[in-house]
Parts: sequence; structure tokens; C-alpha cells
Amino acid sequence: MPDTRAIPLSLETIEFRDPDADFEQAAKHGELHFVAINELTTILPGLSDDCPRDLVAEFGSKTIEGTSDGPASRAESDLNAIARMYAERYNRLILVHLQKHQDERVRRLTRRCS
Repeated sequence: MPDTRAIPLSLETIEFRDPDADFEQAAKHGELHFVAINELTTILPGLSDDCPRDLVAEFGSKTIEGTSDGPASRAESDLNAIARMYAERYNRLILVHLQKHQDERVRRLTRRCS
């Protein structure tokens, strides 16, 4: 599996990314973070509104560059939809990983996120 950590996470590259493979690389290198997209505000697809901010702050997040709630074209709109699906899948993988591999405090926090 190629290491994709050096490739920017952006709207231009998102259709070529695999959230499962990217997550495996990040976890292997201890680089756990959530993935966000820009809409009216920055959101974290796949996490409920009840997800504690402490959890996101502890692990951090990376925003998919170029995402927007005002796409300039149909193609950009399609890429934004792909970005949302990518982020949702990636974030769910992070939650499962944290539930299995972190201490009870973190596991308790993750239960409020799904």
C-alpha cells in the first residue's frame, strides 16, 4: 500500500484518495486526526453534533482544501460530494480505532460521536 501522507488532501486529489488506505497509513504512523470539510462552517462528516469538542481538539483535524458550500461548477459540486463521503468514512474509521485502542476516557467520549 503506497504511503499517501505526502499528497495534499484537497478537492483536486480527493477522487484519487482511498479513506481506508489513508487511515491505515495514518494509524501506522500514529498520525490520528479527523477530516473536516468547509461548508457554511467547517464540519466533520460522520460525527454527530453530540461529539465532544475535547475529543476533536485532542486528536485534531485536517480540512480537505478547496471544499465549499458554493461550488463554481457541476464538477466541483461532484468533488465536494466525494470529499464529504471520504471524510465521513475516514472519521468513522477513526472512531472505531479509538474505541478499540484508547483508554476508557477516550472510549467514553467516542460513544457520543456516532
